[in-house]
Amino acid sequence: MKRDETRRKQISQALNLLEDRYLMEGEERRPAEQKAAGRRRRYGLAACFCALAALALFFPPSASTVAAYAQGTDQRLTAAGAVLRAGSITNQGSMKGKPLMFYLSGPPIRQVRFSCKNQKINFMDWTETRPEFGDAQNFTVPYGPDTEQYYYLLVDWVPDQTVQALHDPDTRIADLPPELREDIIVLEIQFADGSQEVKAVAVQLTEKGEFFASFGEYQIAEGDDFVRRPDAEPIPREILYGAG
Repeated sequence: MKRDETRRKQISQALNLLEDRYLMEGEERRPAEQKAAGRRRRYGLAACFCALAALALFFPPSASTVAAYAQGTDQRLTAAGAVLRAGSITNQGSMKGKPLMFYLSGPPIRQVRFSCKNQKINFMDWTETRPEFGDAQNFTVPYGPDTEQYYYLLVDWVPDQTVQALHDPDTRIADLPPELREDIIVLEIQFADGSQEVKAVAVQLTEKGEFFASFGEYQIAEGDDFVRRPDAEPIPREILYGAG
């Protein structure tokens, strides 16, 4: 299966239709006077950069052959981390683009178990040959030997809790608690050759409404209860997308 431009455009067009779910009436509910507050205090910005630096330390460089890329821009997610160019969010909770949707690339993978700590993720298989789960926090996806298909296996991070919180006219990004401004997605990867490794995507929302993400090695700790939650059950496609 080739990554032809027609297929890329079809995926992008379909994903654009999904963005309407985030474009609620947040901006209408926010008084114009709050625009001036967008020039946030320097202390908050400094704290944000400290947090981003901590993410880079949390994910040391790795020689692993598995890579993660942001869908739409093909921006590689690295251990050092970078601001994602695929999406952003306003203080009113309006989303532009997709904040984090990624796919994997690498050697043949047997399966990947995904665990999202704070929010939810949605797995979409554009080859329509694997089960899907709707918005969930934990699920296991079979990948298979055809590495060309991995480009079409998309994991969409869905920060609905953050969007809903920002619809409160008294709440801005800077006011959000840590669990609504940062998240982590753990990937337990089993390769076709029998080897295993654990990776993770860490994502953080900055006060400017941008999303900073990194991808690197991860060691599951004793306190990582979110990884031990049971997997979601697959949902039939006719229920997820409707008959036909």
